[in-house]
Amino acid sequence: MYTKILLNVLLACQVVLCALFLFGDIGFDKAGRYGLDFDAGIIILGIYAIVILVGLILASLKKRWVLVCFQLAPILFSLGYVYFPESKYDAGKYQYLVGKTRVEVQKTIGHPRGFGTGSDNTKGANLDFIEVHGMIIYFSKQDVALYVEKRDW
Repeated sequence: MYTKILLNVLLACQVVLCALFLFGDIGFDKAGRYGLDFDAGIIILGIYAIVILVGLILASLKKRWVLVCFQLAPILFSLGYVYFPESKYDAGKYQYLVGKTRVEVQKTIGHPRGFGTGSDNTKGANLDFIEVHGMIIYFSKQDVALYVEKRDW
């Protein structure tokens, strides 16, 4: 009786922690939209690991194999996502984006995996950029695309 309640509580905690980790907007160098920073992300991940370990052990001991599979699903999906190949962009095919606004560029390329933004001072001016696998697009201060360059990483 208590085991079933404990398993349900652990499962609810796993769902909440997983959602918090995925959608909590955890910032790396500064706090995200909800105030979570890198340290909070590490703490959430640590608590999630403990809760899932206890849940897996308890579900295995009680031979509740459906719950074991349900608890392993986020981990397996995450591994599949990491090992699934990324789309690679060819900068030569996107030269027509030069002169377009940031909104038009983002509408064209979407928000693919590996999408990154930032600022760069190597071109003599502090330019913002959007980086995807295979290319980088630099923007002027007026948010107009200036360069589309090949990026190998």
